[in-house]
Amino acid sequence: MVVIAVGRGVARRGIANNPQLPFSVALQAPFTFDGVPGLHSFAHARADVEGTKWLFVSGRKAGLHGFVSATLQKPASSFPPEEANDRIWVIDVEKKKVWSLALDSLPTMRPPLDPSIDANQWRATNTLSCQVGDKLYIVGGYGFSPAAPPAVQNVTFGKLTVMQVSGVVKAVMEQKSIAPYVAQMSDGKLKLTGGELLPFPCSSSDADLCAVFGQIFDKPYTAEVSSTGTYSEHVARFRVVEQPALKIDDYKSYPSSFVFKPTPLEIDGYSWADFTSLVKPYNRRDLNVLPARSPTNVPRIGVYGGVFRPGRFEAWLEPIYVEAAVTKKYEREGKTYTYETFAPGTDHKFQQLLSQYRCAAMPIYDTVSGQMVTVFFGGIANYRYDAASHQLIKDPVKLGTGGRPIVDGVPFIQAVSSVVVDKDGKSAGSILPIAMPGFLGTEAKLLMDPSIPCYDNGVIRLDKISGPTNIGVIYGGIESFGPYTGELEQNGVKPSSVAYNKFIPVVITPGNWTVKSMPPKPGG
Repeated sequence: MVVIAVGRGVARRGIANNPQLPFSVALQAPFTFDGVPGLHSFAHARADVEGTKWLFVSGRKAGLHGFVSATLQKPASSFPPEEANDRIWVIDVEKKKVWSLALDSLPTMRPPLDPSIDANQWRATNTLSCQVGDKLYIVGGYGFSPAAPPAVQNVTFGKLTVMQVSGVVKAVMEQKSIAPYVAQMSDGKLKLTGGELLPFPCSSSDADLCAVFGQIFDKPYTAEVSSTGTYSEHVARFRVVEQPALKIDDYKSYPSSFVFKPTPLEIDGYSWADFTSLVKPYNRRDLNVLPARSPTNVPRIGVYGGVFRPGRFEAWLEPIYVEAAVTKKYEREGKTYTYETFAPGTDHKFQQLLSQYRCAAMPIYDTVSGQMVTVFFGGIANYRYDAASHQLIKDPVKLGTGGRPIVDGVPFIQAVSSVVVDKDGKSAGSILPIAMPGFLGTEAKLLMDPSIPCYDNGVIRLDKISGPTNIGVIYGGIESFGPYTGELEQNGVKPSSVAYNKFIPVVITPGNWTVKSMPPKPGG
C-alpha cells in the first residue's frame, strides 16, 4: 500500500507505516507541588493577574465514577456529593502557588434564601464551558441538587454562569467575595451535560456561542442506564446578553427541530425512514470538541468520538465538522421542504480509532503543507494499541458477579495519536512514537501558554514557531492503574483510579517527524 504524507513544503511518498507530521511532540517529566488538587471534568480559564493564573471550577476530585445499581428504595449514587469539586481553585504553575475558596461559603439555591445564584452547578461534573476574552461561560453539568427528589439526587442543570475571570481570580487570591464578578441564569434550553461550548466559528460577535451535542440525564447513574439519557442531537447557537440582565438571545438549533420527526429524508448520507430506528450520528456526549481550521484555512469546530452508538456500548468513530449554518432542501410527495443545519457535517470517509472519549488534545495548523493536525493524549478508546505488534486490539467483554463488566471493552490507553486533515480535505490517523506516562489523559486539559501564537479560534500557528517550544502543560484528568478499573477492583486494587494532580509539559519542534499510520480497525 502506498500513501502520500505531506511534510513542510515537500510531498513525500512512502509506505503506509511511515507518514510524517510537520512537527514533533515530546512529553517531559510530570511534576506537581504543594496544594495542587487532583481534578478532572472541570471548567477552566486563564487570567493575567501578577503572572498567568489558572482558574478551575466544577468537576470531580475522585477517580472514575462508580456504577452503583440504585433503586427507589436504595438511591445510592455513582456520583456521591463528597467526590465533587467543592472549591474554586486558582493555580500559578510557574510560581508554584495555589489559592482556593470553599463553595460552602457561597449561596446555594435553597428557596427562598437566594434564588439568583446556585453554587451547586459549580460542583457539577462535565459542564460545557469556554473562555472568551475575560469571560468564562459555564453551561449545564451533572451533579447533586438539594431540590431534586431523594430517589434522583443528581440532575442536569439548566443554567448559564458567566464569570469575569480576572475578578474571580483576584477575589479567590484575596479571600474576598466573588459576587461582583459572577452572574447566573436559568433556561431549559441550556440543560446539557457532556457536550462542549465554543464560540460559533463564523460569527462576527464574541458573544455568539455554540453548544455542541451532549445529554440530559436526571436520574441516578448506573451501568444499566448510562446510555439512556436524552441526547440533544444538535448544535445550538445563541448569543449571551449581559445587560441589563443576563439572558440568551437569537437561539437556534441545527439541524432544525422538525428534522427529527418520523419523516423520510436524506441528511448527511443517512436515510432517516423513522426517528425511532435511525442511526443517529449526533447521538453523542463525553466527546472531544476542539477548534480547527478547514482545508481552506477558515475557522471551524472539530467533533471527535463521543458515546454511545444506539444499542451498543461503543463510541462514534466518524468526525463531524461545523463551519457555518446552511439551509438544505429535500423533497417529499412532490413538495420541497427546507431545514437549517450546519456544514460540512459528518466525515463518512474516515474513522478515528483512538481517544474517542474526552481527553487532553492539541490542535495545530501548518500553512506550508495545509495540514490541520489534532493530537490526542491518551484517554479512553474503543480499542487499545499494542506497540510491539502495531495492532489495535478489541478486548472481549468479561462480566463479573451481578452482570457488572470487569472488562467493558472500552479501555484507558497510553497511546498518543493524531488526526490529520490535508489541504484536499482527506483525513488520516497516525500513532505518534511517544506515550503517556501512565493510563492518563481522560478528562484532562492542555493548559496553553499564553505566549503561543494562535489563530483567533485557538488553533496553534505552526508557521509562527521556529524551534523547540513549550506549548504548555497537560493538567488533571483521571489516572487509572490499568486498562480496566473493574478488573483491578476484582483483584483487590484500591483505588483503581484517582484524580491526577500533576502537570505534564508538552514541547513541539517544527520539522518532519516520522510517525506510524493508524493500524486497521480489528475485524476490518
